[in-house]
Amino acid sequence: MARLIALMIALVLLTGCSRVSMHGSKPVIPTPPEALKLPNTPEAFITAYEAALASQDWTVVEPLVHPNACVTFSNGSVHEGRATVQAAFTRNFSLIKSELYTISNVRWVKKSDDFAAYLFDFAWQGVIDGEPASGAGRGTCIIVREHDAWQLLIEHLGPRSP
Repeated sequence: MARLIALMIALVLLTGCSRVSMHGSKPVIPTPPEALKLPNTPEAFITAYEAALASQDWTVVEPLVHPNACVTFSNGSVHEGRATVQAAFTRNFSLIKSELYTISNVRWVKKSDDFAAYLFDFAWQGVIDGEPASGAGRGTCIIVREHDAWQLLIEHLGPRSP
């Protein structure tokens, strides 16, 4: 046991990671967000964002969210800043089990080297309190490229038009 603790301390010191945990008898070092492959095109951002949301894991979503992000959900709630967005997303992740979230019908409004705006349709389904639940609507996103990676700056979700 002492060797295992020494190994974990060495891993923390060598990697700079303070969140080493154990899986059985093997130490697990989480991949720091900065080491993840971030999207380098607006199209790659959409694919990565959809997959990150499907993971229902904020540590996967976080690198795709700009520190100054503002997200408006279809219920009208507004979440400004990465910490507030995190709280809203993690609340949804814990509330909606086995969620499937899809983005479709993407329409580009404007794309440049460091800025892109697009419209899209979204749909989700999952289980809330043991009961099937689902929703759908339209969204607008503004993404920006900083440090050669694309991040969500603004997302506004709303109902589908009648």
